[in-house]
Amino acid sequence: MIFYRKARQILVLVAFVCLSLSTVYAVDKVYRYTNDEGNVVIDDNVPPQYARGGYEVLSISGQLLEVIPPQTDKSLAETEAEMQAAQARKREDQFILANYKSTEEIDQARERKLLQLKRELQLVESNVADTRKQRNDERARAAKYQRAGKSVPSSVIQVLAELDDQERKAEILLAARNKELEGVNVLYDRYKARFLELTSSSIVQGPVSPLLIASHK
Repeated sequence: MIFYRKARQILVLVAFVCLSLSTVYAVDKVYRYTNDEGNVVIDDNVPPQYARGGYEVLSISGQLLEVIPPQTDKSLAETEAEMQAAQARKREDQFILANYKSTEEIDQARERKLLQLKRELQLVESNVADTRKQRNDERARAAKYQRAGKSVPSSVIQVLAELDDQERKAEILLAARNKELEGVNVLYDRYKARFLELTSSSIVQGPVSPLLIASHK
């Protein structure tokens, strides 16, 4: 009975060793890093808290395959920026495929956008012209008081200040619309080029959210 119990224990131990060896040889590479205690660790993965400090990639035989340097704050920021840029590109790709079926549709959307911006520019320019006319009229009133040796009423001074503020805001809006107008062709040229790339490749796109479509209009 004792013999059979010991034989069974030996068989279990052999099976465990074989399983461990099969697991080791299933991994084609390992990683060497330093933990918080300063000890060098070799494992089949690098915990995230140690990856930032850099590590080495080794073959099973111990050959050095690659050295991953420590990450600095700058490199982390660059990585984050790259991830955000990739996500933005993905959202734009989904928008393009969801909204356009041909390059002709993109050109039509370009023309509609240009027409919309030009109308908005005309409206802003008209408002600027009206504001300037009102301001000139108020300045003429203020000049009459001054020529008569009288103080300019506070109401006139207040109106002039309000008109100056309105013109300043209108000019800011005008500059923004002009800048947007200049970028329309660049934007839709990029849409066309990317549309051709997407439709001529095997890129698989996920489902598109209606909120994503609305955010690009």
